[in-house]
Amino acid sequence: MTTTRGHRGGNAVSNNDFWANVNASLDAIERARTVDEVINILNSYFAPSSGEAFFAGSGGDRQLMEALLEAGWTIPWDQGDIYFVARDPSGNLLTYTEGDVDRGDTHIE
Repeated sequence: MTTTRGHRGGNAVSNNDFWANVNASLDAIERARTVDEVINILNSYFAPSSGEAFFAGSGGDRQLMEALLEAGWTIPWDQGDIYFVARDPSGNLLTYTEGDVDRGDTHIE
């Protein structure tokens, strides 16, 4: 069994558990209406890296951008699904950069 270090309790988790966490986080994000909700959801599944939150599943079949669009968000700027700015239904922004999530529009042209 392949294991990775998981955020939940810091215990080793199987590869299947890792992807189950990724999918559970995306399921929750599909219902998220605010930047704060997305950050809180991600922080409950994955330890932050260099941003306010981290999405560890960027190599998977489902992507954060797709989950946000499903939740009614818009994408005012992007360079694909690895670097984008998303706007929640209230107009607040977040920037996603290869896994890291930060409040506001922090992208660099």
